[in-house]
Amino acid sequence: MSEINVAVTTGKRKTTLMASGGVIRKDNSTTIGGYQNFDTNNRFRYYQQLAVATPHVFTSLNKLGLSLVKGMKFDGKAAKYIRDFENWSRKVNFMEQVQTLARLLCRDGTYIATSAGNPENMSLKPLYMPAVTIWPESSVWVEFEELSRPNMTAAEVLEWYNSGVLSREQLLEWGGFFEDLVR
Repeated sequence: MSEINVAVTTGKRKTTLMASGGVIRKDNSTTIGGYQNFDTNNRFRYYQQLAVATPHVFTSLNKLGLSLVKGMKFDGKAAKYIRDFENWSRKVNFMEQVQTLARLLCRDGTYIATSAGNPENMSLKPLYMPAVTIWPESSVWVEFEELSRPNMTAAEVLEWYNSGVLSREQLLEWGGFFEDLVR
């Protein structure tokens, strides 16, 4: 899990309230409540810092993940298939992966993960969103036909992972399975 890099101010300050009209609100504040030094340049890092800084958001995200899987039941035509799926679900920790997906999707607004392992021991490894750059297909300078492979779904977005570290940049392509193309 990422760490929060903020500081708490303990001194009391006066609060001035003002009203103005015709102003477009854009929140680039690096100080919120008693915390300061929020990173407003990278929205995903900013969301992570905000989510950890306030218990109202942090607790709600955890409760959301728990409520999605609480009482989750699997349905099917044959009891054997249901039993097999429940055993597989416990083996690969499926419920925890659904909880993580829900928390990250609500916090970041998007969820990008690579699949690891085979179906017997599947796991989804969420990417560290502050290091991911999402571009529409039309703005990518690489010819998309060189990177695409035949599949049933059209790729709409390409992601650069580790976009700040040139020696470790990876291009991830949408599809049934993610394949890393190392640059």
